[in-house]
Amino acid sequence: MSYRGRGYSNQHQQRRALANGLRQAPPFPADSNSDLEDNDHVRFPEIDRDIRDRKPQKRDGKLNYNSRIPLPARSNEGAANELTAGEPRNFRTRNFNSSNPEFPNNSTSDPAARDQRKSRVNAVKKITFYRNGDKHFKGVEMVVTRQRYRSFETIVDDLSKAIPLPYGVRNVFSPGGSVITTINQLEDGRHYICSSGDQLIKNVSYGEKMKDKPRSLDVESFSGGSSHSSSSRDSKFGGNSDRNPKPRVITIVSERDRNKKCKILLNTKTVKSFDAVLKDISDMLKYSVKELRNVEGIKVKSLSQLYRDADTFIASSTEQGSKRNLSNPSSNSSNHSGSPPQRNRFQKSKKKPREESTVKSQVVTIKVKGRVHTYHHTSDLDNYTIDESPVSPPDSKLQLSWVYGYHGKDSYNNLHILPSGEILYFAATMVVIYNKSTNTQRHYTGHADDIKCMAVHPNQWYIATGQACGLSVDQNELSHIRIWDAETLITLAVLALQEYSLSVSSLAFSLQDNGKQLACVDSLDDEHHLTVWEWEERAITQQSKGQSNAIVAVVFDPDDSKTLVTCGKEHVYFWRLHNTRLERKSGYFEKYEIPQYFTCLEFSPSGDVITGDSNGSITVWGKVSKKIKFVVRNAHEKSILSLRLLENGTLLSGGLDGRLEAWDANKYFNTPLHEIQLDSNFGGICAIEPLHSGHGDDISVILGVTSNDVVEGSLNTTYHPIVQSHKDEVHALAVHPNETQFISASLDHTVSLWDAETHQVIWTISVEFPVKSAAFYSTGDVLALGTTVGRWIVVSCESGMHIASFQDGTDPLPDLEYAKGMMESTLLLPLRMAIFLFMQSMMRVQLTGELAHVR
Repeated sequence: MSYRGRGYSNQHQQRRALANGLRQAPPFPADSNSDLEDNDHVRFPEIDRDIRDRKPQKRDGKLNYNSRIPLPARSNEGAANELTAGEPRNFRTRNFNSSNPEFPNNSTSDPAARDQRKSRVNAVKKITFYRNGDKHFKGVEMVVTRQRYRSFETIVDDLSKAIPLPYGVRNVFSPGGSVITTINQLEDGRHYICSSGDQLIKNVSYGEKMKDKPRSLDVESFSGGSSHSSSSRDSKFGGNSDRNPKPRVITIVSERDRNKKCKILLNTKTVKSFDAVLKDISDMLKYSVKELRNVEGIKVKSLSQLYRDADTFIASSTEQGSKRNLSNPSSNSSNHSGSPPQRNRFQKSKKKPREESTVKSQVVTIKVKGRVHTYHHTSDLDNYTIDESPVSPPDSKLQLSWVYGYHGKDSYNNLHILPSGEILYFAATMVVIYNKSTNTQRHYTGHADDIKCMAVHPNQWYIATGQACGLSVDQNELSHIRIWDAETLITLAVLALQEYSLSVSSLAFSLQDNGKQLACVDSLDDEHHLTVWEWEERAITQQSKGQSNAIVAVVFDPDDSKTLVTCGKEHVYFWRLHNTRLERKSGYFEKYEIPQYFTCLEFSPSGDVITGDSNGSITVWGKVSKKIKFVVRNAHEKSILSLRLLENGTLLSGGLDGRLEAWDANKYFNTPLHEIQLDSNFGGICAIEPLHSGHGDDISVILGVTSNDVVEGSLNTTYHPIVQSHKDEVHALAVHPNETQFISASLDHTVSLWDAETHQVIWTISVEFPVKSAAFYSTGDVLALGTTVGRWIVVSCESGMHIASFQDGTDPLPDLEYAKGMMESTLLLPLRMAIFLFMQSMMRVQLTGELAHVR
């Protein structure tokens, strides 16, 4: 069979001969050409150049090249090593770089092996990805092809958007625990696990509990992938997406250092101008970026080009910029791979790019919602200079000094007095140990997400705190419990729960065995579990089956470490630890009405169980009979949130009605011994802790209240706050320009001025609307407040007295600031796309007259 009949010319024969170090092409066997297909092309630059320079000769009426072509110098040993009898003859250009893990050069002359290699490189892989440690996660199904994903990083970017993780997808693991770093490691039909940390949580049946199929990842809905998505094609050819382009991620490469890159999310809802994009890039690259060019050196002139062109651009600090092609970097770049440049998958749009409007004057007029706004050029612009010198981070580190606030809004029994007299409580992710006599704080900072509950060991120093799911300082992504020493602040143990989305709602140490066991109530959606740990061994000894009724509180029997009691939605359960099982029996209600929730419980001196409920009633249960002995109806007008039994037999109850009541537990709670009504601003009582339990009326206590304050008093005195905070989220903070004071403003309509040295409130005022932002004037005389309804308010810093208010639109004011460096001090208020400047000189004259609007 002739080679020409197989589609090969004499030129191909000569190139094959030259590649094998031969002067003439040998007569190959009939099947030896099976390695080459009709469209395969062999590239040898030196030989191609020699062939191109030689003149063709006519032979038998046909053009042919002289086969006597000088070969490159090479040794016999080298020739033998470069090509052996068992190696393939089809050297493709893209396979020359054998070190590239994306294109392994492991070809073989075996046709079956060659087909397997081609299918592996070009195959369509259908892969499922799961979330680390979450067996209830349905999984994300992704189709991976070479045309869609050019690198493994683009897959990770899409997974970060599809799988919610605290810090995005940082690692991808195989089920065996190996880290996946290249596309070739992904196998069709397999599943893999995505994680923010560097540890794979094993012994989890990923996806087996889900009846639904994994949801498919629509890559085209994400931006920034290297896939040929329909949105890219529509934008490229001027389709509908060109008028309303979808968000996309672009990569910016520094012209100064090709190793320095950053990524920017383009979204037409947030990015309004090309100049704004350049400013963001300048902030990330730490130098002033004047222009962008694509990898072919073409200058980007408008924002729309960023939605049409390729994914990678070069940031230049000069107007001329570098016109070098990014696919052919300079020799000093570590990105030089030796592989041939890939052709850009985006072609230049034939549509003429929209030119940026040139401002010829010093005034810009913009029409927004029918109103014309005029913006003037900054008068001192020429005097601004940009320092582009490299800046190193400071040697100093931040150290937590003070935590303002207490978590009392939806957390109960989270207050404790240490043997040292210090007050222990938590707020957000911090546990605060407050010394009232010295007005100092210590902090336990091991948690990285909100703390939900707390328990105290019988030795009074060991503390157990449970947090919601989130990445902790030791890379623990799961919801977990931390046991630590309040004296030394050293972590003794970390108990990770078995599910990703579990939340710890209640904790309790056993008493009879000196705190050897720790009971934990955790919940996932509508499923709740009771788990018992031997925490020093970090081992689970018993765990209940999931139940639909929420569990609010758990307590060990003080006289029996194998008996627990839980209460919650429409139930009181008595649990018995039996080997590795938890045996449960329900309390008998008989003729009594079942309240919607039992909210708290305590053991009496006689061993009976005392519960408070959402009806405001106190119920006493027999521990053995598990029946109701008696009920004190309407002990409180609203839900009872906390019960605390004192050493002298007095039971203290605190309710959502703000009343603190003292009962004699030995006389069946006939009538309250004492009753204290707190100020209505404090809300309800969620935690009770005695400072010292004397006899008679000499009982001093501290109370945690739902206004997120801690108050102190006794049964015969009024209560005053010792820890103060806001009732709702704090969205605004501002530091006084001249004093050691700062402002905090909240969605609860309150604004407080704090003394940063004494940590006390100087004044607190209430405003008509929730506050989103705050700013001091440069002298500190007045304070501006931005609200959620477009109204901004000016008050006096000395007393908090209202000075004036202004309304502009109804949109929230997320930020405002007094401008500096202008002829007169002005107030900056970002509203929608606008910035409103109000003259401070007018405020001193009761803010009368015309307001200057500058855009």
